[in-house]
Amino acid sequence: MQPACINSLTNMQMAPMWHIQDGQDGRGRRVIADKGLKAGDVVLEDDAAAWCLISDRLSQFCDCCLAPIERPLRCSACKTACYLDREHQRRAWQAGAHRLECAALRSCAPHVPPTAVRLALRCVLRDWHASSTTALPASGHRYSEVLGLVHHWEELQDAAKVECAQMGAAAHSLLRAAAPDAAAAVSVRDLALLIARFGCNSHTISDDELQPVAVGIFPLGAMVNHSCHPNTVHAFRGGRIVFRAVRTIQPGEEVTTSYTELAATRWERRAALLEHHLFDIDGPGAAAERSPHTAAPAAAGPATGTSATAVGGRQQQQARVQAVLQCEPQQPPTAKVVLAGSAAHLSVYRCQQPPWRHDERDSWLTAVVLAGAGAESVSWGGMWGCRQTVSGASAASAEAACLESFGVEGRLGGAQHSTRAAHGLGAQSARESERGSGMVAIHSWFPGCFETHKAAVEQLARRYTAALQLQQGLDGLLASGKAAAAVQQLRDTLQVLSPAVGASGSAAGAAQLALGPCHVLRMRLLADLHRAALAAEDWSTALATARQLLPLHQQAYQEVWPQPGLLWASVAKLENLLERPSPALAAAQAATRILECTHGSGSAVVRGMQRIELEASTQQQQQQQQQLRVEADRGEDEGHN
Repeated sequence: MQPACINSLTNMQMAPMWHIQDGQDGRGRRVIADKGLKAGDVVLEDDAAAWCLISDRLSQFCDCCLAPIERPLRCSACKTACYLDREHQRRAWQAGAHRLECAALRSCAPHVPPTAVRLALRCVLRDWHASSTTALPASGHRYSEVLGLVHHWEELQDAAKVECAQMGAAAHSLLRAAAPDAAAAVSVRDLALLIARFGCNSHTISDDELQPVAVGIFPLGAMVNHSCHPNTVHAFRGGRIVFRAVRTIQPGEEVTTSYTELAATRWERRAALLEHHLFDIDGPGAAAERSPHTAAPAAAGPATGTSATAVGGRQQQQARVQAVLQCEPQQPPTAKVVLAGSAAHLSVYRCQQPPWRHDERDSWLTAVVLAGAGAESVSWGGMWGCRQTVSGASAASAEAACLESFGVEGRLGGAQHSTRAAHGLGAQSARESERGSGMVAIHSWFPGCFETHKAAVEQLARRYTAALQLQQGLDGLLASGKAAAAVQQLRDTLQVLSPAVGASGSAAGAAQLALGPCHVLRMRLLADLHRAALAAEDWSTALATARQLLPLHQQAYQEVWPQPGLLWASVAKLENLLERPSPALAAAQAATRILECTHGSGSAVVRGMQRIELEASTQQQQQQQQQLRVEADRGEDEGHN
């Protein structure tokens, strides 16, 4: 995932605090710290070679500077690009970016091309414009660096190849409408490979609250490798990515970040990295990543997802990757049950730990407890489930004809192996739209006999499935103005899944199975409840839920990480809204301590917390003065009496 030539990084000077180390050990190039760094220090920065707003943010952010806009100034020609003001619109037009793109966007109006297609169009048009003018931003000269990033074509799943080829054809059609000379200089094959590079090298540009805004390609930022125990986190200032240390980094230590959600099981992290970044954390190239607490189940066999040569060919490799994406552990279940009426199947394993390679956090992220019957909850086993990714069988059958028509060979050869990939394609991909339409896979494991616990396990699995289905429909409920209904449904779901359920749904006084207090599904349902309560303006529920989440976040994430900091910020805002200055001040201070390290002291979210600190401190002083006056008046009254 690294550029072919480090010296081509024209927009960032090599800083004295790090250097790029060549990957002679099969792990690819990587960033190495040259000096000691502490939490909050900026490690490195990189401007995007190009970025493009995601489709549903086109009217909310400026297409020139990425600033949020309340009253968008829309391009009168294409009706797609929006700007903060006329000055930003003029700058975008004079720089050549929108002047060239506008004709392409008009040619497909009223439809808006996928983000990856628009990003490919922007990259090629900027490069073509650079060959005919010198009045170009520095980022416009970085196209060669983008082409120096690896595309991993041989390692792509067949459905992904078809998707890249289709989007390459769409981008070429738009390019012909915008600049026929530019289209003549690039083929559909070139554009398909460019989009494949986006898939494993791009970053999702997010705002301070981690909401996605755009997709950017950062050649230097792409060199920071993944770790499940990262020492940096990245944030964005417009079109610039900034990596900050989240703990002490020693000289000679590799600089790493996380491409995935950290509050997730190892299987989830592995599947996300394989699907979106073509990197296996259980593969031989990632051996150093494994924690000392990582373990494999007795019957798990060798790690999957290694190179095609190691496993005997590309088809075998794709089959093994599909097994991970379909959540099919190599360890066979002792029992498999189709849950009638639930669109789910349950796999049961007779073991104490998860039936896949796992690490220490999996034990509490998947824990199931035995609750009720007048006794305290006791550890019982584990359960985890997910919606299976729909197989690309239909895409595979059409692969040959589709790739041939687009001029993209199935095997291009010469693809470099790299363990580094960034934050996804950013397009509205067919794979993502299909996700959720398949079966739910539930896995349960415990050391006892399944027949003895069959009814209880199946009951919990059905409740788990219902919770996943509720999560799938949550955005629709909120978008349709049914936030209050969503709050109630989430409360009910959490109740039947939690250890404090009592006797609901079972014989009075009988023990039953429930999710452990730190289970990953419970954590995500609480986060959904917090979001729904905010949408419903149910401030008390939102605050209570956030306070329930705080200890879970402190266990699931590193001490300095954006999610706990943003949760503290939400608590501070709610406490301040409810006019409780003392807890508001404490929460704002806790948020500021974290967010200054992850976002920087000048970020909007930190400035917001500083305002709350000032307001809460002032209100607290006023309340104290009022209390002193009341006590003084009471003393005078007692003296007169």
